[in-house]
Amino acid sequence: MSEERGDRSEQLLNEADRMTLQILQASLSLIGFGFSLHAFFVNVADRAAFARPDLIGRRLGIAFLLIGLVLLTSGVAQQWRYRRRLAHRWTPGYVAACLLLGAGLMAFASIIWRGLL
Repeated sequence: MSEERGDRSEQLLNEADRMTLQILQASLSLIGFGFSLHAFFVNVADRAAFARPDLIGRRLGIAFLLIGLVLLTSGVAQQWRYRRRLAHRWTPGYVAACLLLGAGLMAFASIIWRGLL
C-alpha cells in the first residue's frame, strides 16, 4: 500500500514538473517578446524625428512582459504549494522558473527605470 502511494506521489511530482516546464516555456516567450518589442520601439523612437511614436509599442511590450511575469509568478507559487505538500525537493525546472522570475523582474525594473529618466 505504501509503495503504491509512493509511486503515485512520484507520478504526481513528474506531472507537476512537466507543468512547471510548460509554464516556464510560455512565460519565457511572453517575457522575451515583450522585452524585445519594447526595445524595438524605443530604438525606433530614438531614430525618428517624432516626439513620442513609441508609446503604443512600449505599452504593448510592457503588457506582454507583465503577462509573462504574472503567469510565471502564479505557476511558481502553485508549484511551491504543491511541492510543499508532496515532497520537499527542488527540480531543475522549478529552479529555472525561479531564476527566470528574477530575471524577468529585473527586466521589468530596467524598463520602468529607463522610462522614468
